[in-house]
Amino acid sequence: APSGVTDVRLELAEYHPSTKAWDNPQKETWRDLSPRTTSAKYGKLTAGHKYRVRVWFHTAAGWSSHSGWQSATVR
Repeated sequence: APSGVTDVRLELAEYHPSTKAWDNPQKETWRDLSPRTTSAKYGKLTAGHKYRVRVWFHTAAGWSSHSGWQSATVR
């Protein structure tokens, strides 16, 4: 994480092919991590489904704007 970051927040959402929609925020997975964290594992991801993640950083000034979404399909 960049210098001065005290927390990192990840937001994970799943795309549902049957409804052609992403999870709404209430169904997304949110995780707060230490700024020293270099990876995070999520269990029970559905094979063939697409997931997306974005990141926030927290400093003494507050939370940053979120990053853009990055997505991948589970094999």
